[in-house]
Amino acid sequence: MKSISNYGLRLWLALLIAPLHAEIIPFAIDVELAGRALELEGLLADDDPDYWALNGDELLQALQPLLSPAKLTEISPLMSERMISADELNGLGWPTHYDEDTLQLTVTIPIADRKRQQLNFGYTNPGVPDGFYKAQPHNFSGVVNAYLTHSHNLSDTEQFGDTLALRTGVAWGPVTLEDGHSYFYLKDGSNNGWQRDRTRLMGDLPNDTGFIQFGDIRTETDIQRQIDDDLFGLSYSYQPEYIRTYRRSNSLPFTLESAARVEIIINGEPYRTVRLAPGQYNLNDLPTTGGVNEVEVRYQDQSGLLVQHFFNVVDHPNLLQQGDIETQWVLGYRQEYDQSGVKEILDDEPVASAVFSYGLTPNWTLSPIVDWSQDNRYLGLLHYFALGDNFLSIDTNWRKQQQQELYQGAVALFVPHWPIKWLRYSNIRYELSDSNQDDSDLLHRATISTGIDIGLPNSYFSFNYNVDWQSSTVNSQRASINSNFTLPNNINAGLNFSWQEQQGRYEQNVTLSFSIPLGVAGKNLYARSRYDSQRSQLESELNLSHYDPHKDWRASVNFIDDKYESADLFYRQKLDNLNYRARLTSRNEDSDAPQRTAELGLESGIAWAGSSWALTSPIESSFTIVSLSEQMEHYALQQGDYGRLSLIRAEDGGSNSAVISIDNRGSRAFRLDSDVLEFDEELNYSDFVVYGGLRRGSSINLDLLKGYFVSGILIDKYRHPLVDKVGELVSPDNDNSYPFYTGLNGEFELDMIPEGSYHIEMYEQLGRSNSITVKVTNSDQVLIELGEITIEQ
Repeated sequence: MKSISNYGLRLWLALLIAPLHAEIIPFAIDVELAGRALELEGLLADDDPDYWALNGDELLQALQPLLSPAKLTEISPLMSERMISADELNGLGWPTHYDEDTLQLTVTIPIADRKRQQLNFGYTNPGVPDGFYKAQPHNFSGVVNAYLTHSHNLSDTEQFGDTLALRTGVAWGPVTLEDGHSYFYLKDGSNNGWQRDRTRLMGDLPNDTGFIQFGDIRTETDIQRQIDDDLFGLSYSYQPEYIRTYRRSNSLPFTLESAARVEIIINGEPYRTVRLAPGQYNLNDLPTTGGVNEVEVRYQDQSGLLVQHFFNVVDHPNLLQQGDIETQWVLGYRQEYDQSGVKEILDDEPVASAVFSYGLTPNWTLSPIVDWSQDNRYLGLLHYFALGDNFLSIDTNWRKQQQQELYQGAVALFVPHWPIKWLRYSNIRYELSDSNQDDSDLLHRATISTGIDIGLPNSYFSFNYNVDWQSSTVNSQRASINSNFTLPNNINAGLNFSWQEQQGRYEQNVTLSFSIPLGVAGKNLYARSRYDSQRSQLESELNLSHYDPHKDWRASVNFIDDKYESADLFYRQKLDNLNYRARLTSRNEDSDAPQRTAELGLESGIAWAGSSWALTSPIESSFTIVSLSEQMEHYALQQGDYGRLSLIRAEDGGSNSAVISIDNRGSRAFRLDSDVLEFDEELNYSDFVVYGGLRRGSSINLDLLKGYFVSGILIDKYRHPLVDKVGELVSPDNDNSYPFYTGLNGEFELDMIPEGSYHIEMYEQLGRSNSITVKVTNSDQVLIELGEITIEQ
């Protein structure tokens, strides 16, 4: 067995040349600010879902109409000409919540910091401001995404593999079908064929009275989880809106570049192994416990290396408001994953389950649960109490499995912030179990978890410990440290340590990693070293990469100890309606599986809403299709680096349609950049508010309005000019009006006036004109002079 010291020198040398593994990505972030939805320029980190920053100048401009003058004066120096992070906004007393599922940020501004508003006690319309086009979901809409990957063994050309992943969301009125199936084929391989990843029909009931699912059921409770987290059947659930829209902390995104069997480990306990096709995934509904949880995602990469992602997940207790309920009722069958990672329905194991949580008082939530199956019975009662900012939980339950009965009680205290300020999100839990076995002693279990604030931005450090004992004998115990540090100059270091003892047998594992950023000609160059004590090997990687919102590439070479292991080339291009990637991997001839592998992947989708349809890159939420009318053949639509939509000339590229994602059950406001239009052209709408549902789509058809520059002089019946007066040009055909004011000689000017018949009406009851005709005499004319116009009472 090799020791850490044998590689200490090489490890620290790697630290001196290794760059930052995390990459900061420019991105347009959807921000909800005091009820207003807008897009702001921001930054995201590719390996830290909690990191984000906003352009301070854009944020300050958006805040000006919202804040009191005193607060605006206070924050202006903080935000000007810099990026603003979550810690800085939280330091102002403005809580923030970032949802990595939808890339939406919510900033809460206290009432005390806002500008005083004059209240209107008459009738007001709370709808969208005038001039905004409101797009509602169509009754029939949907999207089908396809991820196709072909891999070929260049060392043995008869060996190849294919995967096809289909992800579908189709909505008929209030009902939505969500389906995911994957096809795997490996020449001379086993377990070839289709597998179901997730299939369910779902829909919101009218008047926000609940949510129905049929198929692969997703947990829709936050106070207390279902006992079985992978069921197939029928479910009814209800949550208050403030719980339903609350960000779930146990949602972890990761990306697979090649097909793999992914193993998920929570607090040292294996949770699930699942076979996945290449693509982007988000782990939801993880069975975490209160406090800080260590989640590890591991898989064997095509390069031959074991890839490990460590996540620090904080499970924060929640309470219901007094009189509110949260519930989920399930009738179905259990499912399990076989050794190859394929999910199967156990049709001989029916399950009936119900969770019902009720807010007894503002500080006390009660949550009973019942779970019944053929061989198992479970009854439980959970109490949550708020003690100031802290939470006390008392959990009692009874379980019967065949002939054995188990009684359990637990008490836990969750403390988000201690007087010792460097301790955060601490959870202390004690459990006591007893069974109907005559010779069994009481089983005790104690768990302590906490986060530690180390004073470094974008860093975390957590500690977990649990111990099981009976009488005076310790059955097992485990301690772990999960940490990641961003040091000055963006030096990144990680330490993951676990130690466990079970019936006198000891096991420990240490994973160390280091990286330091270096830049070469605008590219990211880094070398990374990682020591894994369980496998007694040092893994090193030299990597040159480049990223922008439309394409990225990577070239890397990997070593194990002092031997070459593999080399890897990767390229990905993102287009409006197609993503493609290519990967070439070569492994050492002396390795366990020497081979050279070429891989090509394509990702695309088709979306439709009513009679509109468009090709699109994969989209996993609600959406809207923006398309151009036939008369706009000289123009095209283009989505910029940050997802903003603009109109360009057709000869410059673009397409006739574009698909924009919308939050499920949410809305999005955006503006179309149309500066490319001629001065006598205008869009029918350029400001939009789009409403989403459950994977539902809407459509927007853009049309071109053509108008002319119109001028004239207003006089009264005595031929005196009407100076500094306000009026409007009115069309009797469609009630459109164009306000104006007159100058020192009674002159006025208007632009974008379509051809037709009009008359002028003056404010202050000064009178109106006779009919006026706006008409061009030749195709090149853009200016129409109306001359003197008499206004009569």
